[in-house]
Amino acid sequence: MGGIVRLTSDQYTGPTRNHRLNALLSDVRRRTGEDWRIAERRFCLRQFLRRPTELVAYELYVETGAGEFKVVSFYRANGWTTNYVGTAEHVATYLEGVLAGLDRHSEVARRRMRAVK
Repeated sequence: MGGIVRLTSDQYTGPTRNHRLNALLSDVRRRTGEDWRIAERRFCLRQFLRRPTELVAYELYVETGAGEFKVVSFYRANGWTTNYVGTAEHVATYLEGVLAGLDRHSEVARRRMRAVK
């Protein structure tokens, strides 16, 4: 389960290095009218006798009001996690699900309007 955090107006508002996430995020922001943000964190994993490996993790936030943001938790194969850090695929899948839900909702609304007429 995600938590609630307070973010300032300039935290995590810039683009990430992942162009797919940037496109999905702007589409979700435009279609929902809500403030969604992605935090991109880069880590350098150093192991003995191995080359350093750069790891990239993402956090997804959605505004709940008054500067407070819900931290989105992601489902993992071994169950839900309280760890809200995910991969780019986790975040992209979640955002695509939001968009699909909006599309489904608008299709249902169109069907209901046709039935009323």
